[in-house]
Amino acid sequence: MRELMEQSAGRADTDFLVQGADAAKPLTAQRGSHVDDVRYTFGEHDRLARVLAGSLARLGVARGDRVRVGLGQCARVGAHVVACAILARRSCR
Repeated sequence: MRELMEQSAGRADTDFLVQGADAAKPLTAQRGSHVDDVRYTFGEHDRLARVLAGSLARLGVARGDRVRVGLGQCARVGAHVVACAILARRSCR
C-alpha cells in the first residue's frame, strides 16, 4: 500500500479515473457528483480517500470492522476502498 501511495503522489496531476467522459473533451459536470462525466486525478483521488479514511476513523471504524460500500458504479467506489485500506494500515501501527 505504501508503495502504491508513493507512486500515486508522483503523478498527482495525471488523470487517474475518467468515467463516462470523452477524455478529449472538457467536463461540464461537477467533480465527485453522481453524474455521467467524472474525472479524478491521482492527487484528487488520494485526497478524497484520505478524507474518507479520516471520516471513518471519527465514526469509530477500526481495523477488523466491516465496511459496506454501496455506491454501485459510482466513480467514488475506488476512493472508499482505498480509504478502508488506509484506515486498516493506520490502526496496525
